[in-house]
Amino acid sequence: MNWRAARAEDAPVALPLIHATMGAFADFLFGVGSSALARRNLEALFRHPRNRLSHAFTQLLEHDDEIIGLLIAYPGALLPRLDLHTAAVMLPLLGWRKSLTFIRRAAAFSGVREAHSGEVYIQALAVSPSHRGRGVGKAILEHAAQTARALRLSALSLLVSLENLPAQRLYLGAGFEVDREYRFSHLERETDIPGFWRMVKRL
Repeated sequence: MNWRAARAEDAPVALPLIHATMGAFADFLFGVGSSALARRNLEALFRHPRNRLSHAFTQLLEHDDEIIGLLIAYPGALLPRLDLHTAAVMLPLLGWRKSLTFIRRAAAFSGVREAHSGEVYIQALAVSPSHRGRGVGKAILEHAAQTARALRLSALSLLVSLENLPAQRLYLGAGFEVDREYRFSHLERETDIPGFWRMVKRL
């Protein structure tokens, strides 16, 4: 297995992995309720050089010329700037009516503190379906830890949805701890996702 930096042209391979790891939340926020629109917008974000889901922050794990894993991660200190860049890409894609819905939905999560300045924030972690249960997720988390150490940051952080039990088991088994729980009744009404855990691993 080997790691390489993602390129904009990797979008067709990366997109299914990114959408799968975000699930219904991607449709709720980035597609304002539409899975097809979410996929289109996620692809545009991935191809763009600066935002939360950019290829510039993506690493791909390859095995026998096949992409089997994906990691999107960056220093937590970048989050405020990346949020602005993400909105700047999204709003022209949505048009003014859908943009209002996007802004309203995004603003509802403004109280969520996803990462602190001393952490590397894991935006997305995905394993291809054909390689799940083979330790690939653990290998991705170790790569994230190496990235954090290289940046001289002291922790990894992430959000995981409360109903995603397999992901929770992976993170708990890798030494992450639950730092805080966030619940959102409006999100649960529309997606069956009751909320998220913020999880942290000290390095």
